[in-house]
Amino acid sequence: MNKISDRDAKALGVFGGTFDPIHIGHLIVAEWIADFLKLEKVCFIPIHRHPFHKRRHITEGALRLQMIQKAIDPYVNFSVDDFEIKQQTISYTIDTLQYLKGQYPQHNLYFIIGDDNLENFSEWKEPERILEMCQLAVFRRSLIRPSMPFHTYRIINIDTPLVQISSSLIRERISQNKCVQTMLPANVYDFIRTHNLYTR
Repeated sequence: MNKISDRDAKALGVFGGTFDPIHIGHLIVAEWIADFLKLEKVCFIPIHRHPFHKRRHITEGALRLQMIQKAIDPYVNFSVDDFEIKQQTISYTIDTLQYLKGQYPQHNLYFIIGDDNLENFSEWKEPERILEMCQLAVFRRSLIRPSMPFHTYRIINIDTPLVQISSSLIRERISQNKCVQTMLPANVYDFIRTHNLYTR
């Protein structure tokens, strides 16, 4: 098979995270970046366990997968993959990218991350190889851009809308019996209530 050029290649967005729970901020970022980069698809990949995460308890992977699927149902170019959940171990981006390269050999990969994650990117497993395998599509988490650890065309800063909603905020508000309905897709909100998630 002849190797296709970057100009002819299709583009796949890879959106990793805990998604505990997925919320409207995730969807806004994914939609905005997909439009900006002309992505054929955005694939949501929930982690099993984050190498830097200090949270002792993460909601069961099967439940997080169901919430993601419900959230993305209206979006024809969004999908979810359970690769990291099935590994049942610490999730490393480099391993996921290698898997996706096998699944989508004719696609250019764009790994979607918040700008706050750039601060410790040099501590990720094989960061140089990550940049060889994909480009980083970096969205805003605050009004101030952090310093760039790598000065390379492989990092694309995208001025997404600044939506200051986080999964931790939603979990905290639910545990305090406060309103979160506007922060979540309606079917995800219903799912959380049905399964009594994030209550103390």
